[in-house]
Amino acid sequence: MTGPSVFYEKFGVSARLNYQYRDAWLSTTENDSLTEFWDETERVDSSIRYTIPQQVYGTNVTLALNGNNLTDERDVRFINTPATPNQVEGFGRRWVFSVRVDY
Repeated sequence: MTGPSVFYEKFGVSARLNYQYRDAWLSTTENDSLTEFWDETERVDSSIRYTIPQQVYGTNVTLALNGNNLTDERDVRFINTPATPNQVEGFGRRWVFSVRVDY
């Protein structure tokens, strides 16, 4: 796996953008005639967080938004060659919004 990340942190804002690449990889060696592989994948994830600079009712509040698998990548398993897939998994993009209150 390899991939760069870009970060920004200033004025209560924290942001991250991450790219991840993984080459095709061997899944099993149980059967020499039917070698199973997972195909290569590319994923982009992001997050942004903002801490409100003034206390709200005596508490510190942070708002956050995280996005996973923004490229809507699917995982594909195949036998011997990518032309013969035997499993495809797709979980879609995922967005999570959160509010953190520290008191």
